[in-house]
Amino acid sequence: MIISRKQFREYWKKRNPSFAQWDSPLWCLEEYYGKSRWFVNVAVNTKYENRKEYHQWVLRNCRGRVLCYSSSAEEEWWGFSHKPDVFLWILRWS
Repeated sequence: MIISRKQFREYWKKRNPSFAQWDSPLWCLEEYYGKSRWFVNVAVNTKYENRKEYHQWVLRNCRGRVLCYSSSAEEEWWGFSHKPDVFLWILRWS
């Protein structure tokens, strides 16, 4: 399921209110790369353990930015600046 930025922030308000604050570590990548508008939650997958291959694929195939906002042993939250990239990324990496 793809959620909006507002929904993503609401999710974190419920799970860990301190992460919903704009100055929390959750949002730190945006200071350098810009804001994501769309978010997906995926099960952890080892398909992108080869970071070089992963980043090359993203640069070749995605029009916007793709950022990992949260990662645990079970799940990851990824953010996208360009909505059509979400579908292509999910097909390849989840």
